[in-house]
Amino acid sequence: MRGIKSLKEAWEEAQQQGWSSGETSSLQNLRFEARLDKWEEVETRSGQGTETMLRPTSQAAAPYPRSISAVYGLDEQPLHVDGAHFPTPPDVVLLFCDAPNETPTNVLSIKELDLRFASAKEYLPSEYLRHGIFIVGSGPAAFLAPVLDAGRLRYDPNVMEPADARARDAADYLRSLQDKATPFHWSVPKSYLLIANRLALHGRAKVVESDSAREVTRVAYRIGAKR
Repeated sequence: MRGIKSLKEAWEEAQQQGWSSGETSSLQNLRFEARLDKWEEVETRSGQGTETMLRPTSQAAAPYPRSISAVYGLDEQPLHVDGAHFPTPPDVVLLFCDAPNETPTNVLSIKELDLRFASAKEYLPSEYLRHGIFIVGSGPAAFLAPVLDAGRLRYDPNVMEPADARARDAADYLRSLQDKATPFHWSVPKSYLLIANRLALHGRAKVVESDSAREVTRVAYRIGAKR
């Protein structure tokens, strides 16, 4: 649901459905509201700062070898959680677009995943998501984690490598949901998309040829006990 709404209202909606959207006079107004609510701005990649301008980038031009742009370029991005490589990923991802464009952002809520419990005679995706173990990151900072822990998501196929059969099944299941995501269309100036980063997966659609100048600003937040 779009229209002018407070960040607090948008967050309440996002906690219910995984994401919310609205319109605003400026990104700075949203960041001011976040500061008033004591949301903490955090990086999604170490050393990049808390505000990131996302632009269509080809594989050859991508600055980081394991980034989504380096792997997928201008093609459709896989559904993922931002900051999945951190021990504690951000709670919130705020995306803001000043001018309309034709390349949507895809969003899939945790409520659209199959989280039923399996019987003794069958396995369901919930088993793979809860119990499949991934190697997150690489080198001395790497750690082990499942996709779903205490009802909260962590997933990014670029930084998470399946370590067992259930994790491989989890990755296959999540890939199968790519076409089931909801496209959020940036059709209105000064629109924003507020994603509950641990309750929904998201990714950019394949870049439309006319959108080479597309710019979306990202700010991530940790909100602690208020999440």
